[in-house]
Amino acid sequence: MQIARCLEKGRIASLAVLICVFSSAWAQDDNVPYYINVNEANQNSVHEIQSRTVALQYHDYNGQWAEMPLVVYDWKRSKVVQLSLSKSFGLNNFIIKLDEIGVSWELNKVYTFELSTEDNRKFGLLVKLIPTPKEIGPAVNILIHPVQFKCDAISAKLMEFYGEINGGRAPYITKWFVLNNQRDDFLFQPREEKIASAGQTMVVRVDKAPDYYVMLYVTDACGNADKKMVHVVCEDGKKRINTIFIEPLNKTLLDKLNARKN
Repeated sequence: MQIARCLEKGRIASLAVLICVFSSAWAQDDNVPYYINVNEANQNSVHEIQSRTVALQYHDYNGQWAEMPLVVYDWKRSKVVQLSLSKSFGLNNFIIKLDEIGVSWELNKVYTFELSTEDNRKFGLLVKLIPTPKEIGPAVNILIHPVQFKCDAISAKLMEFYGEINGGRAPYITKWFVLNNQRDDFLFQPREEKIASAGQTMVVRVDKAPDYYVMLYVTDACGNADKKMVHVVCEDGKKRINTIFIEPLNKTLLDKLNARKN
């Protein structure tokens, strides 16, 4: 492991620098750093990064200096920080964590990372920190199948409800709730299941007379959630199924749900 020292206004801060072999990349995610090949980089290209980490790959063909100066300038060509990167002959990979060098980095602004070498060469790399795209969560719908249903006092009543999941990242956790007309108690034991892929959930059958509410909560593998609720009601002798705005379960329902789990 090598160490990079941050020199700014007499302060010294340690930066961990990893020595390992990675190829240059144009994409970046949470685990794979975006390495810029210093020797081969186009100095007119802007390197966009999403994580607050700049990774540099440099091949030292001289091996005379033990350290290589790195000066960072902002878009106004004002110096914001100076680093000293420890290096050795051969391949050197450096990881610079932007939040650890005492600089207030601005999104969508182009910074210049300028490195100097012992053979009087300068490498200017243009770097822009861009926002991390917002995770797109699942989109949920409730599909209804009236198996046997008439709005009278004597007929049997059976409705089937399916969840339809699109988007997000599998697997998904689905939670079904069937509530009374006042939405203050469960008509059935709440049901939870894990869905391996997007598409339809298992069926939920309700054989109660209206009015009641059916609610579906879906959470994907990234923690993003969506929810839907339908209201089943008989009006003027005809059934009506309304998709309505869903609210979080109130404290009374949550207490009942926790009690049933225990």
